[in-house]
Amino acid sequence: MKIEGNQITQLDVTTMNSEDIIYPPFSEVWYHATKPECWSLIQQEGFLWGVRNAPSRCTYLARRMEDAAEFGTVMLEVRFDPAVDTPNNYAVGAWQCRVYAPIPLKCVRVVQHPNDKAQLQTK
Repeated sequence: MKIEGNQITQLDVTTMNSEDIIYPPFSEVWYHATKPECWSLIQQEGFLWGVRNAPSRCTYLARRMEDAAEFGTVMLEVRFDPAVDTPNNYAVGAWQCRVYAPIPLKCVRVVQHPNDKAQLQTK
């Protein structure tokens, strides 16, 4: 991996782990929902980075938990600041954004898992 300023210019995912990516302090809360089996794979890989059938890997983040909840039963709270120069497609006021770089798991917290007895709490 090669980092120039805040831009990732070359990424070799075969040799990287979540500690390889340095992000500035996060001030914004986003949400990402996934399936339990996908959450297991995310944990094995060591970072959040979608593998959806698309031209490139990306992770979809939603501003509201309710919007993310439509896409899976494991709800993740993600600290991410789209204003920082990271590869993403955020537009001011948008309800979601795509992030084109891995997000370290230290910036991700499980809010709800289907194995939990409590029901998903949304605001």
